[in-house]
Amino acid sequence: MASLSSCSGILASLREDDDLLKGSALRKLQMLVDDYWSEISESVASIEVLYEDDSFPYRKEAALLASRVFYHLGEMKDSVNYALGAEEKLDVTEKSEYVDTIVAECVDEYISQRNSDVEVDSRLTAVVERMFENCFEEGEFKQALGIALESKRLDIASESIRKSPDLDDMLRYCFDVALTVVKQRNFRRDVVEMLVSIHRNVSLPDYISIGKCLLVLEDVEALAKVFDDLLSGSEEQAALAYQIGFDISESELQGFLKNVVRRIEATPVDNVVVKDRRK
Repeated sequence: MASLSSCSGILASLREDDDLLKGSALRKLQMLVDDYWSEISESVASIEVLYEDDSFPYRKEAALLASRVFYHLGEMKDSVNYALGAEEKLDVTEKSEYVDTIVAECVDEYISQRNSDVEVDSRLTAVVERMFENCFEEGEFKQALGIALESKRLDIASESIRKSPDLDDMLRYCFDVALTVVKQRNFRRDVVEMLVSIHRNVSLPDYISIGKCLLVLEDVEALAKVFDDLLSGSEEQAALAYQIGFDISESELQGFLKNVVRRIEATPVDNVVVKDRRK
């Protein structure tokens, strides 16, 4: 098939009275916009009018086309605004520079609004939610987790960890990010508490990691109980308790550690460990 030299005929259809013809023209122009954006830009005002008409059944298609045109014109603010107006017509799974750029802009604005005392634009939330789902489908769990932490989405952070095929790696990664990237103290605490909850609900809890989390939380009672439980268990568990002790002994929170020691000393230790060592 011969290539088009102009899309003027398709653009003319936007002036027809028949909404079906206009809708068809918008879909065709979507496929041509990357090559004919300059020509289409001359009719962008007409496309904007179609979007602004609430009774027009293809207004979201018009918004998406306008967004792509403004993207090529370098008008990023207008491009993002119309992309948000396109709602679900913006396919975040599309592999293109346009979609990558728009989604990145939306994520940045979403993070900014989530960290400010403003009401978050529901259209931004919708785009980011679709982006999270795409991350899960593509196996990009660390990307989802990073954005979730930046935007204070504890629910998505938890989901990212639980859905990952490598739970241990994700738990370690989240702990490191929480300590190095998350600046807001209360939210950092919420993240670490979430990690403790996940650790405790796996079949073989990583007590060393739990100990590190409880140290960050400065939770005397919880950390002392970990030591109590391990010291009252098998010889292997007792050795693990000593390992945790060595790992946290160099902490700057010496006052906190002394309180943990006092709490442990106040609790009688089961003699199971002693019996094991006598075998």
